[in-house]
Amino acid sequence: MTDIFKLTTFVSLYQAGEGIYDQFDKVLLIDQGRQVYFGPANEARDYMVSLGFRNLPRQTTADYLTGCTDPNERAFAEGRSEADVPSTPDQLAQAFQGSKYWSQMVAEREVMQDEWRREENEPSGAKAQLMQATKEEKRNHVSHNDPHVVTFFSMVKTLVWRQWLMQIQDTVS
Repeated sequence: MTDIFKLTTFVSLYQAGEGIYDQFDKVLLIDQGRQVYFGPANEARDYMVSLGFRNLPRQTTADYLTGCTDPNERAFAEGRSEADVPSTPDQLAQAFQGSKYWSQMVAEREVMQDEWRREENEPSGAKAQLMQATKEEKRNHVSHNDPHVVTFFSMVKTLVWRQWLMQIQDTVS
């Protein structure tokens, strides 16, 4: 569905098998809040090997990537050590920012931002379509300047009703 509708899907998986990992175009690897890789999923392992981590062929790519960010799991290539391989989150992030994958990511982002700027003022652009859909969905008695499509009273009424139903379900079970 992501490909058909041209959507972006964010997924966080724990112990993803190789078959699942292969379904993704891109992967984002984060180490203690630092972005240490973002790029093609099928090139992530080779990137980490190029930094100096030992390739572990029997390990799934997802486990290998998370292992490279874990001080207790990481293994260095023959003749390499923590002294000459980026090992801390800051060092890994700095290495990524000097890589071709960083440059590709920045270039893709700039292209997308240019496209958004062009579409922003087009009468048939995504922004205009969203504004029209919101206008059509607005209920009576809702101000044109109000970003909500229903009145505050309707929201409160719905929340009270939902809470009442939850209370009934709790007493039954």
